[in-house]
Amino acid sequence: MAEFGRATTIKASGYDRVSVADCRLRCQEIRPLLFDFNGVMPAGELITQARFSMAVPFCVAMASPVIPAARRSAQITITAAWPGEAWIRCQVTTASGKRYSNQVRVAVYGPGPIYGDQEPVGGPFELIATAP
Repeated sequence: MAEFGRATTIKASGYDRVSVADCRLRCQEIRPLLFDFNGVMPAGELITQARFSMAVPFCVAMASPVIPAARRSAQITITAAWPGEAWIRCQVTTASGKRYSNQVRVAVYGPGPIYGDQEPVGGPFELIATAP
């Protein structure tokens, strides 16, 4: 389950590694999407790289990949472009070479761009963030 606040937060669980979180947005919404890996990483483990990917990037646009200062999560900004569904995977690599991933299903609702809205473009297929 995704949590809503200033960002939509997707929490990885060490107890249920195959769960997929759901996020529902209306067309034209722009929202930070934070993947929190605290529940699966050992204490002291730090993320060095995060790779965000979509198999079919038509209804959601990804931008601004970042690894926050604590280096236990990874974040992008998403724009709900067109009605439909997108599956976004975040795969992180840690300083010790371990790799963890989590997924979210983003469902976009509503009519496409109306009211004279600019037509957003979905994509890209992949974004990468590297820790400083």
